[in-house]
Amino acid sequence: VVVDEGTIKDSNAAFGEIGYDITPTVEVHAGLRETFNHAYGNGGVFVIPAHNLEVQSNQVGETDNFATGRIGVNWAATPDQFVYAFMAKGAKTGGINASGVHVFSPESVYDYEAGVKSTWFGGHLRTQADVFDMDYKNMQLAVLTPTPGIAPQQSITNVGKSTIRGAELSVQSRYGGLQVDGNLAYVHSAIGSSPRLLNAYLYAVQGLSPRGVQCAPGQTSGCFDFTPYYESVNGTANPYSPHWTANIGAQYAVPLAGEATLTPRADFSYSSEQWATIFQNPVDQFQARHVLNFSLEYARDRWNITAYGTNLTKDYYKTGLTGTYNFWGDPAVYGVRFTESF
Repeated sequence: VVVDEGTIKDSNAAFGEIGYDITPTVEVHAGLRETFNHAYGNGGVFVIPAHNLEVQSNQVGETDNFATGRIGVNWAATPDQFVYAFMAKGAKTGGINASGVHVFSPESVYDYEAGVKSTWFGGHLRTQADVFDMDYKNMQLAVLTPTPGIAPQQSITNVGKSTIRGAELSVQSRYGGLQVDGNLAYVHSAIGSSPRLLNAYLYAVQGLSPRGVQCAPGQTSGCFDFTPYYESVNGTANPYSPHWTANIGAQYAVPLAGEATLTPRADFSYSSEQWATIFQNPVDQFQARHVLNFSLEYARDRWNITAYGTNLTKDYYKTGLTGTYNFWGDPAVYGVRFTESF
């Protein structure tokens, strides 16, 4: 007996972009892209000695065509002030999951952004500030998906709408040997209009690990009733979407004899708590982290020697989650690095 399955994907697109200067300081631009996608899964179970008799056939396909694009305006208000705004539509193609699991539809997003890029004090200070609003439709996420006659499987599904709104500020400055740079961002995200989804954590904490299919009405054996373990995720944050992130770094190059320099640098980064899944189970929570790095660099001619330390705050923090496996950030690390330029 041989199981033969495969997926064929075909994607084609046509696109174009145009820009026009309304005035010497104002430009408008627009772009359009039409995309054609087709995914086709074909396979079956064959009995080789019986002249390739096909005893089970699996055929599924998903086709989607969509237009994406962008329209915006740029304004050079002064030689040191650049203002921009745009509206864009993006999309992610749909596709097919494993045998017996439903296909998923394309994901689309409308993105509205505006910002200003500025130069101050004769070029010693540069800033970039922007606000954004992103509206998702048919957002694709990996969740447990029930299918008639098959035990729930982890697969891509459309969880509904989602919004991501926020603002960001970046700063870079240089005065002689002193350099300072930083970034501050606020993001608010929320799932909306999602169907109730199966949360495996709810039965796992009860010591249950069902492998059977969903019970049909009146069926009590050879199956499991997953119905009590569905819940609403409307209003929960998108995965890996902390409200606040920030980082700041500073360094000062001290000139030494022989055209050498000694440069100490410190970097600090912060991320508020976030969640690995939209269910926000206790095991999905990532606590806020505060990480401090430091380096001391000696440079002369082609040679460079750097002593460094990372995560000097010795923060113990998670960076990812797959099933029951956590991925952790690096512990405090110290070292010396030698480099030579050719």
